Amino acid sequence: MPPIPRRRRRPVDRRRLYWFGGIALAVVLLPVLVLLVAMATIDPNAYKPRIEAAVQQAIGRRLTIGGKLAISFALSPTLVADDVRLANAPNGSRPDMVRLDQAVVQLSLLPLLAGRIEIAQIVLLHPEILLETDAAGRGNWQFGAPASRQPAASSAGAPARPPAAPAESALRLTLHTLHVRDGHIIWHDGQTGRTVAVDVRRVSLTAETAEAPMAIGADFRLGPHDVVLAAQTGSLARLLDPRARAPWPLFATFDLSGAKLTVVGSITEPLAGRGYSLRLDGAVPDLGALGWLSPVALPPLHALTFTARVLDRGGVIPDVSNVTLQAGLTNLDAISPGFTLDGARIDMPGLAEPVVITAEGAYTGTKLRLNATIGAPALFLPNAGGTTATGAFGIDITGEIAGGTLAVRGAIQHPATLTGMDIAVGARLPDLAALSPLAGVALPALHSFAFSARVVDPPDPKAGGVALKGIVLSVPQGDLAGDAALRPGPRPLVTAALHSNRIDLDALMAVLAPPPGGNGGESQAGGTPDVTRPPPVRPASRTVIPDTPLPLAALRLIDADVQAGVIDLKAGATSYRNLAGHLVLRDGHLVLAPFAADVPGGRLDLKLDLDAGHKVPPVALQLHAPQIDIKPLLAAFGHPNAATGRLEMAADLHAAGGSLHAMAASLNGRLGAALSGGDVDNAVLDAALGSVMRLANIAGIGGNGRTALRCAAVTGTARGGEMTIDSGMLDSARLLTTIGGGLDLRAETLALRLAPSLRAGGIDVPVPVRVDGGFRNPRTALGGPGLGGPAARKEITGVLGGLLAGKAPSLKSLESNVAAQRGDPCAAPLAAVRALEARP
Repeated sequence: MPPIPRRRRRPVDRRRLYWFGGIALAVVLLPVLVLLVAMATIDPNAYKPRIEAAVQQAIGRRLTIGGKLAISFALSPTLVADDVRLANAPNGSRPDMVRLDQAVVQLSLLPLLAGRIEIAQIVLLHPEILLETDAAGRGNWQFGAPASRQPAASSAGAPARPPAAPAESALRLTLHTLHVRDGHIIWHDGQTGRTVAVDVRRVSLTAETAEAPMAIGADFRLGPHDVVLAAQTGSLARLLDPRARAPWPLFATFDLSGAKLTVVGSITEPLAGRGYSLRLDGAVPDLGALGWLSPVALPPLHALTFTARVLDRGGVIPDVSNVTLQAGLTNLDAISPGFTLDGARIDMPGLAEPVVITAEGAYTGTKLRLNATIGAPALFLPNAGGTTATGAFGIDITGEIAGGTLAVRGAIQHPATLTGMDIAVGARLPDLAALSPLAGVALPALHSFAFSARVVDPPDPKAGGVALKGIVLSVPQGDLAGDAALRPGPRPLVTAALHSNRIDLDALMAVLAPPPGGNGGESQAGGTPDVTRPPPVRPASRTVIPDTPLPLAALRLIDADVQAGVIDLKAGATSYRNLAGHLVLRDGHLVLAPFAADVPGGRLDLKLDLDAGHKVPPVALQLHAPQIDIKPLLAAFGHPNAATGRLEMAADLHAAGGSLHAMAASLNGRLGAALSGGDVDNAVLDAALGSVMRLANIAGIGGNGRTALRCAAVTGTARGGEMTIDSGMLDSARLLTTIGGGLDLRAETLALRLAPSLRAGGIDVPVPVRVDGGFRNPRTALGGPGLGGPAARKEITGVLGGLLAGKAPSLKSLESNVAAQRGDPCAAPLAAVRALEARP
């Protein structure tokens, strides 16, 4: 068989290969060349309306490009737009949600050939972004659905055809990188009205593809404070897809003034903020450094750590569980000197489970300890965690502080309405003043302080408030027991029924009095008097009877109904028994009736009626006080040794005015007072009658020592501020004085007639004296017919001078001769005072 001849290979035509390659390259580059030529020849500003319309079609918001559009020529074309604004939500607080000086958009050119738009980078320069919610809590970042175009029905009434499905070749948008530089973000809460401004130094967002995870970094400032954010999240495509329900992962860390917060979890509806399941972990070196985040002052706790899980179950309040909060060693001198916290811990397994609190430390060198278990927080929260908790809210708190013990135990049966309360409160403290720095005010040094009470529902639960039942307060100076209640409102109501077995007012006032040389005030930090704030300066009164307005407006701030009684009250080394009173205050109308007490020598009864609800407040006083020991009364005014004896008083007075002077100027009624069976300091007599005695040339009542006093009595009648002395008498061992005339309380002038006389040898020599002028500058002059001339005065002077020169009998004989020579001078004025006391 003959051999098969081989075919000869044709040589490769390289020129043809180059020709085919050139054609293929031209086919590939032609669209690019066409696009580059188009970009070079087409004015992009002509397409601004289309771009603006496309954005509005996509997100339902108007986009405005106020400046020029420019395109740079490169394989990655770049579009630059100046003065770009995006409209706010229809109910927003301002027209624009976003304002920025310039937006730079860099496109990836090659993906365009495959029908995709890939944005390699967007740079926003100097943006101002407003993020806000409306009154319903809807955010302006929740864009409306794109506007749909519905085809019109045919004229024949045939149903319109459904819109065609989007073509497979529709353009897809992908963003790789977003940068924000030198921006300003404003957050406004439409529900609370709070506004927060943030200065953004930088924000970066990167993702390889639309379906790839995003990396976010941000550095911004809140006022003077730096905040750094780093986060890894789900994809941009998932974020912008409102129909997707797959979890969108989130891992973020925040650094705020040294404090760190980590958030890990996922969100099913990230743009709406719903469907989240997150774990929070935080570490705060100094909680006080975060005070700028809180509207209230934060305690300076150190080494604070916390962890919690937050889950959205569809309720108004998220489900919070696995909460643990711990604080380390902290010096709390800023709160109270000597206050140190060794450690504290709060554990809350869930909103529907009890909360356990423990704390240990020291206060002023003594142990501080707190152990508490309180009921589930969900009992106070509506739909907390998507569930409604039921049952009683239990309270069990015990503590040790300043060497004493505190205890609060009980329950609230209906926490949602704060009704069904029955909580026992108790405290025992060696010294109440030890808590002054912690309380922020100066507390009295009450030793062996013991208090207990039960907190129960108020008398009217619908009106709200709180009531204390079974109050028991005990201190060495006395005791107090009873019930009290407080009803809140524009004018709170205080009701109380209190009684005491014993009160040592002298000992109690010694404890309550400010220290000598102090200003009575204490600083909140350590009890040091506040010398930086001078005491308020009260305007000086222009009259002797003060015309300074009384603080009667305070009577319109609160209502009260208080009944009180004291079995034994010690005041001024004198015991008063069976004190009882009933005070009612309504709309500024105060009535104290009755008030009664057994005083040494008799029974005191008082009624007071003052109505501060009137422009010119009327006041009425009725007083019946027989045989009161005057020394405790004078001791209350700082003059315990001025006089001794028994004081009898009676008054039935009416007046009106906003100051003591105005009341005195309108005074009507009768009053009487008598002092008997005691003595008076000679200095007091000299201050009261010295000028009169010297004018009458009567000596011997001044100097050291005391003068025996048989009686001093006066009765008077007031009409429109003018007081007429009906009867008046001062009868002592040496001096007998009758008093008459009157006083004008409006003008504060005197028109008195005195007839002082010196007893000597059984003879009374009266010398009539007039006292007139003003209260500030009274004038005295001899009065009566024939007594004003020099001759008469010389005769009187000679007689009295001789008697005092050694011819008078002894003081004892003078005292024994008084009743025999004149009878009883005190009988008439004392009878007048007692007659006034007997009037109903």
